[in-house]
Amino acid sequence: MELILVRHCETQKNEKDKFDVLYDTNENFSEFGYHQLKITGSYIEKLVGNANSIIISGRRKRVTDTSEHLSEILNIRHIIKENLIPIYSGNLAGMSNEEALIKYPELMHKRKLFSENKLDGYEIQFPNGDNVKDYEKNIEKIIFDVLKELRDYEKIIFVTHRSTILALLNIFNKQFELQEKNIYKFYQTPIGCIDVINFNSDDFKSGTINRKNSIYIWSKEIEINEN
Repeated sequence: MELILVRHCETQKNEKDKFDVLYDTNENFSEFGYHQLKITGSYIEKLVGNANSIIISGRRKRVTDTSEHLSEILNIRHIIKENLIPIYSGNLAGMSNEEALIKYPELMHKRKLFSENKLDGYEIQFPNGDNVKDYEKNIEKIIFDVLKELRDYEKIIFVTHRSTILALLNIFNKQFELQEKNIYKFYQTPIGCIDVINFNSDDFKSGTINRKNSIYIWSKEIEINEN
């Protein structure tokens, strides 16, 4: 089985670099997001080929819009899991990074150190929001339930959020013994990043991770293949 992680395409909210709110309905794609949607569809189509595949996502508009576009291109089923949500930033919800830096300088400093892999992510707690360790545990339970439920599929395309992909990279790097189990590392997860996880066993305990981090890198593979 292969699990293909896709971060949703860029939205207008992403352009403003704001923290998520609980129920965000104003998530229309940016101009670049619509362009990205088209080339992401072409690239995923090449990754999937004729394999027996399915798409899963959470309920947020940006992931369902991306997923429904992929579902139409690939002509495969899209299912929604209500509990697949991004980490909740509590008091920081709706703030820009600049606003959060003024109101929560210590927390934002920790996030900066984390992004440089100078701080264990488990030390991050959003006031009145999620802590990283609990969020990771929740995502771990969800993803293994999904893998068991959909084990008959050759490829599962999982369209999701930055925080969810970050949690999954930590989970599977630990599972495959590529990372220490007692820390939470930072991995770059830019808009449109794609990660391909190949499982070597039915219990999902071994495998490989192929990071296709930058849209500017993986999109060149389409150009090369089409020439």
